Amino acid sequence: MKVIGSERQVILLCDSWYPKAEVVALVEQFDNLEMVCNARVDTALYGLPPARTGKKGRPRKRGSRIQLDDIVLGKPESGDWLIGMMPVITNLWKDKVVYALVTAPKNGKGSRRLFLCTADPRTISFDWENSTDKTTCCYGAENIFYLPLAWYGLRWNIEVSYYEGKTFWSLEEYRLRSKEGIERLVNLISLSYSVMTLLPYHDETFSEYQSASAQETRYEIGQQIQSDIILCSFGRFLETIKNCSALIKVVEDYILSGFRKFQKL
Repeated sequence: MKVIGSERQVILLCDSWYPKAEVVALVEQFDNLEMVCNARVDTALYGLPPARTGKKGRPRKRGSRIQLDDIVLGKPESGDWLIGMMPVITNLWKDKVVYALVTAPKNGKGSRRLFLCTADPRTISFDWENSTDKTTCCYGAENIFYLPLAWYGLRWNIEVSYYEGKTFWSLEEYRLRSKEGIERLVNLISLSYSVMTLLPYHDETFSEYQSASAQETRYEIGQQIQSDIILCSFGRFLETIKNCSALIKVVEDYILSGFRKFQKL
């Protein structure tokens, strides 16, 4: 947050494991930081403080306890979810007013889910014209208070890198216990994944894999790495053999045939 500065608006997207004391405290520490999170369905929700009556005594800081069933769900035209929204107070942010969003499948199958947004959706700047996320635009155009759910949907983008890194690049096989080793490993994994993902856009040799699946890209890059290793080792082996001109000619023809095949493609 200190690197980003205080001018830019930042929204932290996280699942129900993260909205705890340390992370929640960050939202209170920085004025330009907000959070949209999935929350446990048993999270205590309370109504807003009732209006003052003028009677003696300390006024109430929160209203009555709210159950998820108390939040009325509407049926948006976009998406597959029933959605309800209500400003509430929770124990997570003490007396801060947050926005609770409850969702349920339109088909009636499945349980309700709870999301919390620390900011009034009307106060968060959003670049509508340059947004390529049609779901976001549809949610916001229909009801501005549904926008936090569209923002939360962006959180799933990071899961793709985790899934591909573990499944196709075998990066889950490296296990370390020291803090320094773990930090280096995380940096190495992120760098390796980014390089492999950007390679088709940087090297014309792999340009045909720009829209290919992770499996195809991994296989092709793996084949190239194996070929390079074999050819380099084989080349050093040839240097130790006398009168190997005929064998070298066969290898050259094989390599050139691969280039000719690629050019035809």
